[in-house]
Amino acid sequence: MAKHIWSVLCERVLQDVDGQQLSLIGVAEELSIAEEFASESTAALAVNLAVASYWVREQSDVEERGYVRVDVRCPDASVIVGRELSVLLDRDWRAQTVGRIGSLPVRGAGRYEFRIHHRRDANCEWQLCAELPLELRVDDIEQ
Repeated sequence: MAKHIWSVLCERVLQDVDGQQLSLIGVAEELSIAEEFASESTAALAVNLAVASYWVREQSDVEERGYVRVDVRCPDASVIVGRELSVLLDRDWRAQTVGRIGSLPVRGAGRYEFRIHHRRDANCEWQLCAELPLELRVDDIEQ
């Protein structure tokens, strides 16, 4: 199975496809929103975030494939299940995955955890390999 090395939640990722290099810009740890926006039960916050992950082969000379999924655990304990991405380690011993996030459902202030899971194939159980916290702070903005 592909081995997870690291994951980072950030504002932007620049990818050099040929050199397999990533540049991570604006590591995200906290966001602030207006109080009236946070009180809406169906609010979704427009964001420009990405989860970048780095993977390597368990054995450097054995081709591998796998899948990664990023879920978001909200402060109210609800979980938003993300989509799957492929991790392809057939041509090279290392690979990166980048999942882009355009909106975040708001479930109140507090910690949102971006939980990285991976598995070898559809017959395997998902395994948690990283949790990336993002604190959502509500600001009282006077008009």
